[in-house]
Amino acid sequence: MGPPCSEAFVLQPPVWYPVLPYLTTIFGGLARRVVLLQGTVAAGAKRFHVSFQCGCSLRPRPDVAVGLCLRFGARARLVCAVREAGRWRGAVRLPRLALRPGDAVLLLFRFQQDHVQVSLNSQPLLCFRYRLPLARIDTLGVFGDAWIKAIAFLPTNPFDASQATCPTAQPLLPVQTQLAMPYSHPLPHGLTPGSTVIVWATVAEEPEHFSLSLRAAPPEPGLVLAACFRTGALTWCQGPGEAHEVLDGFPFHARRFFQLLLVVDAAGKFCLALNGVPLGPFHASGLAWPCLTQLGITGDLRLHRVLC
Repeated sequence: MGPPCSEAFVLQPPVWYPVLPYLTTIFGGLARRVVLLQGTVAAGAKRFHVSFQCGCSLRPRPDVAVGLCLRFGARARLVCAVREAGRWRGAVRLPRLALRPGDAVLLLFRFQQDHVQVSLNSQPLLCFRYRLPLARIDTLGVFGDAWIKAIAFLPTNPFDASQATCPTAQPLLPVQTQLAMPYSHPLPHGLTPGSTVIVWATVAEEPEHFSLSLRAAPPEPGLVLAACFRTGALTWCQGPGEAHEVLDGFPFHARRFFQLLLVVDAAGKFCLALNGVPLGPFHASGLAWPCLTQLGITGDLRLHRVLC
């Protein structure tokens, strides 16, 4: 296939490393489209669920036009069903799958006029007929015990059009998968109210620590946000001063992707959010934000992207 940022992605760009559970709106409907999910089944996985649903509410749960669930126990098995008016029905079951926790997964859904064709790791899996109108599907939900690397929505099938049943696919890769570490980036004008720093990264397999620093020329203090896996603490400190705990509980895990957002507010405080969840505002007294002219990231991370 061609590069991942080709015209096939104009309608809805691919999503890299989403955090589960993940819900997203489907733009432009699914008629004659292909949806691709690439990832890995987590170690010790119990189940992994992909839901093409009619709405994004959590309570009450919406109708689900195509609900595909992989279950793991003594052997892997699959159930694909419809949820309507609070009840599951029309289940198709595959009791034996050659899939185990830790295995790579490449799921492909090709939506036709009256059915969806599903393949797993380029092998035909099932053909599921719709019991709810295809036009009602407006949301994709991905849940359960898996690491997802990419989700792509394609307006046409870019793979092997000669396949009579299910298409095959090659894995998608981001244009830039990893930045060099340690990472350093100049901030020529420093930071001002409204400035943001966004970091996309994946924690290493056996992590010890990582840190994000905003440095200033001496004698101005800087700001350091540090995560220590040995103590399970996420702290921030201003210059060489006392470290402050960010929150109770440690939010980072080995091999887990995260998105970290730092925002400077109008009052001179800074706000943090992790995977879209606010961690709260923090007051750094006497910190001259315009003097912070260097961003640094070090430690046990695979760094995907930085925006500042």
